[in-house]
Amino acid sequence: MPGLSIVTVVKDDPAGLQRTMASIDDQGDLDAEVVIIDSSANALEDVTLTSLPWRIERQSPRGIYPAMNAGLENAGAQYVYFLNAGDTFSGRDTLKHILSGLHDAPGLSWAFGTVEFFDRSGNPLAEPSWSYEFERRRLFARGLFPAHQGVVARTDVLRELGGFDESYTVAADYKLMLQLSICAAPIRWDWPIARFQQGGTSTQRWWTAIREFHRARSEVFQVAGQRRVVESLDTARHSARSFAARAIGSIRR
Repeated sequence: MPGLSIVTVVKDDPAGLQRTMASIDDQGDLDAEVVIIDSSANALEDVTLTSLPWRIERQSPRGIYPAMNAGLENAGAQYVYFLNAGDTFSGRDTLKHILSGLHDAPGLSWAFGTVEFFDRSGNPLAEPSWSYEFERRRLFARGLFPAHQGVVARTDVLRELGGFDESYTVAADYKLMLQLSICAAPIRWDWPIARFQQGGTSTQRWWTAIREFHRARSEVFQVAGQRRVVESLDTARHSARSFAARAIGSIRR
């Protein structure tokens, strides 16, 4: 059994898939496998990967979370990591660092590292420093939380949690992270794991994302009383900041 399953979901994005596979190939021959879930209208045929064992599963296009659940179902390793088409590892030693981190913490439920964000033009976006423990106490309502591109988790734990809730449009990965935060405390790695270019579903549909984030917190944490008031205020502030940032960005463009 390999130590890590890297799951990549793709839909009609051969260029993004090629970029992701090239990044994985750069990691070398290590204790991992690659599972590709292809939901493209026309099956992608030009997949190339030489450094790691890989397989591709075809699935009718039903959305990103059904595809990610298919990847979780097909993962054959103890741990699973989602690096979807277009995303890349941060460096050529990233997978080596991940496997070393997992080896050093036997029995670990989940861990996360930083994600390097870029705008559509490829310019790096400054990410604020933040404390997992503080944001956890604030129910991750201030817009600061581990992104799924930086999360590595035990495969059986994600399956026991039910995987990605397909009733969500853009925030099922966020909800699953909230569930993990209740399940066990993570280890935080202080090095970047992935590079992610904004412009995906949750970025484009930010108001839907904010509403679904609030719904996820309500369902997972069962917020009530004073905690509900604090969560609602944090949600309102985060919504206002997001609206202002997008309005300024629109003016500049």
